[in-house]
Formats: sequence, structure tokens, C-alpha cells
Amino acid sequence: MRYRPPLNIEFLNHAYIRVTCDDNGFLKSLADYFTFDVPNAKFMPQYRKGGWDGKVRLFDWRKKILYAGLLPYVQKFCEDRKTLTSMSDVDSENLTLPKVETQDIAEWLGTQSLPFSPKYYQTYGLHYASQNPRAVIISPTGSGKSFLMYLMANWFDVKTLIVVPTISLVTQMYKDLLGYGWAGGIHKIMAGQPKVSDCQIFVSTWQSIYKERKDWFNQFQMIMIDECHLATSQSLKGIMTKATDVKLRYGLTGTVQDAKTNRLELEGLFGKIKRLTTSSQLMKEGTLAELNIKTVVLTYPVDQAMVVKDYTYKEEIDFLCRNANRTNFIRNLALDQEGITLVLFQFVENHGELLLSAIKEKNETKSVFYVHGGVAAEDREAVRLICERNQNAIIVASMGTFSTGINIPKIKQVIFAHPSKSKIRTLQSIGRGLRKAKGKSDVVLFDIVDDLRYKKKKNYTYNHFEQRLAFYTAEQFKTTIARVPIS
Repeated sequence: MRYRPPLNIEFLNHAYIRVTCDDNGFLKSLADYFTFDVPNAKFMPQYRKGGWDGKVRLFDWRKKILYAGLLPYVQKFCEDRKTLTSMSDVDSENLTLPKVETQDIAEWLGTQSLPFSPKYYQTYGLHYASQNPRAVIISPTGSGKSFLMYLMANWFDVKTLIVVPTISLVTQMYKDLLGYGWAGGIHKIMAGQPKVSDCQIFVSTWQSIYKERKDWFNQFQMIMIDECHLATSQSLKGIMTKATDVKLRYGLTGTVQDAKTNRLELEGLFGKIKRLTTSSQLMKEGTLAELNIKTVVLTYPVDQAMVVKDYTYKEEIDFLCRNANRTNFIRNLALDQEGITLVLFQFVENHGELLLSAIKEKNETKSVFYVHGGVAAEDREAVRLICERNQNAIIVASMGTFSTGINIPKIKQVIFAHPSKSKIRTLQSIGRGLRKAKGKSDVVLFDIVDDLRYKKKKNYTYNHFEQRLAFYTAEQFKTTIARVPIS
């Protein structure tokens, strides 16, 4: 093997490192190492128009700049190729924290006035954060991420920015932190409200702050982003890359995409991924409601399948959304349930309104609510509060609005009326029903599947079902399959 000069790594700030080498060929190899094909890129407008090759490049060898969170991958790249790296002690200190023992965490927790004892995985999460200034922390919906964030804020005791996806979650996080006992002041940032305060914790949606200047973000010593799987969007990336002076950088979420490019972007912005526990484990322990998934496979007549086989994906979705028999089946299923039932759709005008109309037409006893992106935050909160007191209601809601950000523990049934293939959206939507409540020990997911296979050709949405089934299997969810003919 020919000699290669060492790779020099320089700490620029808490967002970026600079990687240099006298051998440009080696830098180009590193650039290839951080180049990935985007899943389903061929379906995206930019790719179709020829303006993009469908790849994401995390390292430009000419600019020599890389997300700081990807340092371990650079070191592994060099180790595998028996090439040395060099980094100053000062630079290394900027990316590490002093050693903290498990006993130190236990002793500190014993000095805190807490409303309840942390779960073992919350203690583990706190210990991990205490030793690592950056991390993506995975913990399922309902596992108590807000309490973990409270513990982290107390441990580090620095000015902290908490970013959440929705306005309703700003309010919820504010209430949670106060309820846990936070006494250092909490400043909520919502539309039209000032962004300056002496409070130690700021809570905001990313929409309210992403246009702020770098110096505004750099007033904080710690940033925690809830539902950080959204952080690969341009706005959230902008927040993390502007916060160049913020050493403590944590993303929290229930799940992340499997695609390597998504995972590495997250790790680049925050740090290594650390899973604290799983939904199936918390169900076994009784922390979350037991989940029963009932996949209902609607089988269509051969003549319909023969027609649909030549449809585009959009045409197939339109066929399903406007199929009166399918809509009526979902309506009857929802009306037959007891307790709070959540019916999830994707498209407001083409599907949500049709489902709502069908349910209202036959409903006699249940309260029916309609929630989508166009519904004001205060109205969504009103629905949540009503459902907390209501024992028998149907919520017809868009997946984009309800998969995250709405917390109604009394949900007893979830109906997937739209055939999603997104792992994150699927698991986050399931999470809406996993919280335990008084008189509730389990939740049922009805996954509506459309079997329009013709001979050996599978329809698009049946393929999506198979992907969801793989998610369920991987998560060890209890799943049954029933087939129902539909005309």
C-alpha cells in the first residue's frame, strides 16, 4: 500500500470541522464515502427535470467542510485505510465532555426534588448525554421524552433552547416543564411574541425562529430539538448550522429513517444515534398500552384490479379516495368502535372531507371532530381538551397534523385510512394511541389495505402495505390479517 499523508482535522465551530490533506485524491475518496443516493429520487421533480442527479453529498472536497457530528466516520474511514488523522487537544476538548460515572448520576438524582422517579432508560439517557455533548436520542412516543429533557436541563443548568414541531407542543412542553418543577423561568415563543427574555429556557417552534441571526442562536449553551427526524429539512438544518457556538446539541425522536443519508445527516447535525428503549419493551413492562394491529385487506373484483394495474400511483390513490364502498367500510368501522377513535387520512379535499361527510351522514351518538393543517392551533387544542373529557368520539385528522404534536391518551382505536409507506409517519401515528390512560390498557390499530393485485402485478398501495408489515415485524408488534371482499 502506498504512503498517504495524514488527514488533518480542524475544529471550526460546533457545527463544522475542516478536513484537509496533501493528497487531493484521498479527499475525493472521502467525498465519495459521504455521497449517497436519495431513496425514490427518480420520482422527485428536480430529478425528472434533469437539475439534480439524485445524490446527497455531505462533504465537498474542494471546500473541505463537514458536519462536526460526522467526525467518528472520518476517523473510521482513515482507520479502515490505515491512514493517520491529526487533531489538536484543544479541538478534541471542544467535541467532548468530562467523564461522568453512573454513580455520579444516581447521587445527583438523589438530591433533586422530582415529581416521580425517572425510569431506568431516562436515567441511562441522562447519563449518556452527560458524557456526550451531542447525540440523537431515540425513545418511543409515550416514553417520557419531555421529562428526560427536563432532567438534562437541570443537569447542565445552562441557557437552553427547546425546539418543537407545533404551537400546541410549545404549550404542552411549557406545562410539562413547570409540572416537573422547573423554576428557572420559561419563555414561550409563538407568532407575534418577543424573542428576548431573561428566562433560562426558551421553547419555540422551528417556524418561529429559523430566520433569526446567528448571534440570537449563540446566546444559548444547549439546544434540544424534539422530533428531530424533521431536522433534515432546510429550515431545521439552518437552525443547527447557525448555532455555531452551542456545544450541547441533542435531537430527540421516536424513530429515524432507515436510509443511510438521512441517518448521517442527523448524526452530522447532532451526533451519534443512541436508542434508549423500544415500544415493544415498554409494552411488556406496562409503561405503554398494549398494541394490537389488525390489518384489514380489502379485496376488489378482478375487473377493477385489471383497470387499476395500469394506473399511476396518483391515479390509484385517487381511485381509492373516491371509492364509495371503501369510504363506507371505513365509516362503519369507525362508528362501530367504542371510546375515542382516530381516523387518519392524507389529502384534505380529496379524502378527508369525503370521510368526514360519510361519517356525519350516519352518525347518531358520537362527537365528530375534523383536524388538518388549516385548523388553527387553538382549535386543535380545544379538540384535545374536549376529547380528554369525552368518552365516545371520532377524530378525522390528517396524518401530517396528528402523527406528531397531539397528545390524547384516551385514544382507543387508530384507523389508517391512507396507505402510507413512510416508516416515521407510520410509527409516529401509531404512537398517538400508545399512551396509557385510566381504564385503558390496550389500543387497536386498523390498517386498511387495498388488494388490487392483478395476476403477478402488485398495485402500489399493496406494496406499501408490505413495507408497513416489515415495520411491524421489526418492532415486534402483534399483527393479524383479515380479508374482506369489497365491490
